[in-house]
Amino acid sequence: MSSRHRSMTWFCALIVLTLTAAACGGGSDTEKAAGGTKILIGSFRFTESETLAQIYGGALKNAGADVGYRLGLGNREVVGPAIESGEIDLVPEYVGNYLAFLDKNQTNGLPLAEAVAKTKALAKAKRLTVGAASSAADGDVLAVTKELANSKGLTKISDLSKLDSVTLAGPTECETRQTCLLGLKTTYGLSNVTFLSTADDAGGPITKKTLTEGKAQVGRLFSSDPDLAKAGKFVVLEDDKSYQQAGNVIPVLRTDKATEALVKVLDKVSAALTNEKLLELNKKTDVDKEDPAAAAAEFIRANKL
Repeated sequence: MSSRHRSMTWFCALIVLTLTAAACGGGSDTEKAAGGTKILIGSFRFTESETLAQIYGGALKNAGADVGYRLGLGNREVVGPAIESGEIDLVPEYVGNYLAFLDKNQTNGLPLAEAVAKTKALAKAKRLTVGAASSAADGDVLAVTKELANSKGLTKISDLSKLDSVTLAGPTECETRQTCLLGLKTTYGLSNVTFLSTADDAGGPITKKTLTEGKAQVGRLFSSDPDLAKAGKFVVLEDDKSYQQAGNVIPVLRTDKATEALVKVLDKVSAALTNEKLLELNKKTDVDKEDPAAAAAEFIRANKL
């Protein structure tokens, strides 16, 4: 073989090797690790959760993951077992309430860092990985109408003892949760409270209508609700005995899917979420009636996820 032919042979081999390396190892570490990984993402049965699920999912898809969804599964009593059993792989959670779900003895709110550390330890035992908490928080709050607050001098939860009787409106699971009805009876010692179920309405229009019509005096709402930002409608009662938990958004992923690169994608999403952005997302979907998938896609573009 001539030297010219040998040179051409080596040149062609070099091209093949280069192309193979590019095909197998091109892109960022995140893209390599995420490529082809199947992730089934679940959500709770309310709009904010569905939007967050599609934000985390969209970022993972952009990193090369094969993403599917099971949106609107139900409450935590449904979603929690679903991720533990492998029915879903990922869910955007809320650190304090998830901690209370994992540890039924957690009856008081903890500082965020302590709540995250404890949640991670408990989740690890269930083969679940907890990502970084975002600064965006949507905690449970108790609210009354401004009219009732003014007439009865209600500014904090313990002020509910001023009323002869109190009806608490909230979704069905609220009746058995320490962060809802049970905590009012145990932490606050309120024996004058009865419960009115709003079924699947988690801090939504049914709960608010129940309050404005006077069928209930207090309702379980969410801190990131756009209606709470409107002056003159509802008053959020101060949790003066700290029985509510930190509401920071936090991704929970099955450990068998939790590669370092995938967790980095999730943490990047969490870093992009703020209270202001979460409130804006909720305004788009709940007030302006924008499709959650469209709001999620817009968020992903704007934040380069």
